[in-house]
Amino acid sequence: MKTDGKQLEALVAFVEKTLLPQGFVFTPRSRHLNDDGVQDAEFDIEIRGKVGSTDIAWLIECRDRPSQ
Repeated sequence: MKTDGKQLEALVAFVEKTLLPQGFVFTPRSRHLNDDGVQDAEFDIEIRGKVGSTDIAWLIECRDRPSQ
């Protein structure tokens, strides 16, 4: 069965958003632009927040690869 990974992306987004601590920001389909304003990356999920005195961010790319 051919898939574009959207179901996996939706599942991962649901789990991550549900389990995030208060104060964290969840951004689906986060687009990043270079200094010229041209898109150079898009991440399926971006999460940002603060742990202690440190700002953290993590990016999640979902891939639904075919089995052997």
